[in-house]
Amino acid sequence: MWRPIAGAPGAEIFAITSKPSITNSNAYIVRTPARILIIDPGAEKPQVERINELVAESLAGGAREVSLLLTHAHLDHFRAVEHLDPGGVRPWTLVHAEGARAIRRKDRHHTLAILYRNAVIPDLAIDDVFFGATPPVGGRRRVEMIGASRTTIESFEIAPGIELDVYPTPGHSTRSVSFRIGRELIIGDVPFGASPGLAGLSGWSSEALRSSTQTIRDLIAAHRIEMCWPGHGRPLAGEEAAGLLADVERQLGDLGEIVRIDEERITLLRQFAIELLREIERLMALVGARLLLAASHLEQLEESEEASRLADAIDFDGIDALLAEFRDFARAFERGEQPELSVAMKAGATVGRIARAVESFQPVGSRHGTMVGRIDYLIDAFLQAIRGLVFPVPTTTTDLAELVRQTLAREQAPAHGADEFLEAADDPHGFGHMLADNLMSSHALRHCEVQLHAPAGEVLAEIDAVAFQMVLLSTLETLAAHGDGPSLAIEIFRDDAAAVLRVSSGAPPAIPPIRAALYHRAMKRMQGTYRVSAEHVTLTTIAVRNEQGNA
Repeated sequence: MWRPIAGAPGAEIFAITSKPSITNSNAYIVRTPARILIIDPGAEKPQVERINELVAESLAGGAREVSLLLTHAHLDHFRAVEHLDPGGVRPWTLVHAEGARAIRRKDRHHTLAILYRNAVIPDLAIDDVFFGATPPVGGRRRVEMIGASRTTIESFEIAPGIELDVYPTPGHSTRSVSFRIGRELIIGDVPFGASPGLAGLSGWSSEALRSSTQTIRDLIAAHRIEMCWPGHGRPLAGEEAAGLLADVERQLGDLGEIVRIDEERITLLRQFAIELLREIERLMALVGARLLLAASHLEQLEESEEASRLADAIDFDGIDALLAEFRDFARAFERGEQPELSVAMKAGATVGRIARAVESFQPVGSRHGTMVGRIDYLIDAFLQAIRGLVFPVPTTTTDLAELVRQTLAREQAPAHGADEFLEAADDPHGFGHMLADNLMSSHALRHCEVQLHAPAGEVLAEIDAVAFQMVLLSTLETLAAHGDGPSLAIEIFRDDAAAVLRVSSGAPPAIPPIRAALYHRAMKRMQGTYRVSAEHVTLTTIAVRNEQGNA
């Protein structure tokens, strides 16, 4: 419905909002007695057809000039523009100068067409530009003090006494602007600039985004803004928007260095997302089965209360529902209904909710070697990947043979021995946790013979020990499940400047290619490699000289 714009008598706004996604933006129509502004028509034909209807109805009430404005040149904000025909009038179209260049050149990176399979950048006749060499026709350029900064803005009279002010707000893209009419702001995608999967897109800048969030917060305070209209999602009251933008600034402080998103990384993230959710689903099924087994043992010991508490330790029904929702979303991608990056972003939201569900369960011992610990690690690795984060890797000088011995000793032995269970016999809570802990650590390697071949001396390597163990354990599990019988061979040796760990099972390694690529990515972060051949899986990393000077 049309609603009056605060602080601009005679001006109204109509918001067309949809479920937040990266495939289609909100659209806004502003009308005054003299002019109609269409802002970000969006990417879906039905939405643009609705705009046509609303503009035609408004023009039937009296002639007005019609303009089309974009907050920025990302495809989800204008992809369906070819269907725009408001009352048979071609709108006078204005875009940021850099955005106009990207649209005219059909730049797939800066329009983000790379996110969408077979996306075609539509022809858009751009009549004038914001922040070009001269102000647009009918506009003027001036300097405004916004907070502590002098900012160049452009202004247009859209009706007698009503101004449209245009502010540069880059960061989400180099081509982003925000619009102010009275005490209301249309702010595009600035609130989402630090979101997982969006940080690192072409034109993204942490420094510029931080400045823009501060600019909009200062505008909200200086002009007593009552309403902010974002590019996706619901409208935000001024104070709420200021708080959200402050959160964006805090998120930016946590991000550190960001890897740029390109087509290769988008495809990898989508594959990573699907592979990750499959692995989490498998591990959660095992965790659930073993918790129920522990509860059954406690029931037989007439510890019904503790059995019930243990059985309800994790909301498996809720996790199953999340995974089912993701599977439906992934199938929508396969049908061509969702872009690749949206699959990764959906997985990011899903695993974040799974992480919160898993946090409620805390076994007695270390979680690194348990199934729950594996889920923790996978979730953390994926969230880092989808955010494009580059964290310093906490490497330490480690003797590979000793690390493997310790890992196998832990994984092939129960977490708690008989003496510990006897000591906990009078403590149902402790006894139940220890029972669950043992079952969680009941590893595929427990009944597998593993032969370790290593030189007499140390083979020192510079590695992230936790990440290395997780890659190694998953590899050993997979090979144990698909090998010729319950036996594995691990060979450790030096090769020039490299420390090498080679695993074989007597059969071709059944490591899926995408998983091998993900493990290679994990090893690459510690300057290593992960390679699968017809006979072996090989992990290499940098060898370190020992005290005797041997590499």
